[in-house]
Amino acid sequence: MKRLVLVLLIVFPLLLNAADSCSLRISIITCSPGLELYSIFGHSAIRITDSLTETDIVYNYGTFDVSDPDFYIKFLKGKMNYFLSQQDFRNFTYSYYFEQRGVSEQILHLSCEEKHRFQQFIFHNLEGNNVFYKYDFFYDNCTTRLRDLVEKLTNKSYSTGEIPQATHLSFRSALHYYLDKGNMPWSKLGIDILLGISSDKEMTTREAMFLPDFLESSIDHANYNKLPLVKEKAIILKQMLPTGNSEMYIPLIIFSVFAVFIFVIGLLKNKLFKTLTSIFDYILFFSIGLLGSVLLFMWFGTDHTVMGKNLNLLWAWPINLPIIFFMHKKNNFIKKYFLVHAILLFVILLFWMGLPQSLNPALIPIVLIASWRSWNIYIR
Repeated sequence: MKRLVLVLLIVFPLLLNAADSCSLRISIITCSPGLELYSIFGHSAIRITDSLTETDIVYNYGTFDVSDPDFYIKFLKGKMNYFLSQQDFRNFTYSYYFEQRGVSEQILHLSCEEKHRFQQFIFHNLEGNNVFYKYDFFYDNCTTRLRDLVEKLTNKSYSTGEIPQATHLSFRSALHYYLDKGNMPWSKLGIDILLGISSDKEMTTREAMFLPDFLESSIDHANYNKLPLVKEKAIILKQMLPTGNSEMYIPLIIFSVFAVFIFVIGLLKNKLFKTLTSIFDYILFFSIGLLGSVLLFMWFGTDHTVMGKNLNLLWAWPINLPIIFFMHKKNNFIKKYFLVHAILLFVILLFWMGLPQSLNPALIPIVLIASWRSWNIYIR
């Protein structure tokens, strides 16, 4: 018995050291938001450090080829292929240091065998066409790829961590948080116009992990084999960029002032002002009709699923495009069209806050002035 105890005392530390002596270290890298729209939501990547081969590589699912001659067409149609790339860790962090963005690291608590599985899966993704995937901002991006990787390679022993800051958030409101924080009111307006009703549904915990900060939070709270999934966490670079939301009402203010100006000159009987309002009517209804046509195309002509069923089409009518060529003709159909247009736009304004899709409040002055100008064309 004493010999058995002695053997165990000698062998157990050796086994423990062997388990800890794995040359691989797997980490989730989270990068804080930048100043540009493409970087405002942050970034995620995976880092694999191998002490045996003395390599320290960051694998990034968020790369694309801007030199592709069909880049803009593919991007517009939602057929953009992103791909997995690799970069030396120092080179990767240098760009974030230069941009004054934060970088944090979560070292995963995995066995040596599991670490090798992670590495082999990444290597397999780097082969041939495996490197490419069809990008989807909400459901298949550089961050959700890491979420799926962790789920796949840890099997049923992994339990998803809660994300307190994402509770009861929709996709749209999650984007608003970053756009407001980054002082991007015009980008927020554009995104609100393009996104359809599906972006207003409440996210599940898993769906919320399309954003890097939310993935990081979930991994922080996750368990694996009844132990915390994160073995160690480190701040590699501190966030240095200022944040705020002082400009968030700029579009609403500008559109409101412009609407009041148009309303005032529309009341004046001067011939010059009448000419100006007529020109404005053409520009207004042409712009609304063009926008509606774009929204219809994004719904039916592209693979952007989140841009379908867009309730902005309730006020952005594509039919305004051909109508503008007849709006000053004495025609009974045109007269009735603008009467219906004026009434429906006014009704939409009454129910603006109660619609199942969140419409940007900065659009209210535009819809209001469109309703009023339609009424004026009708009575004229």
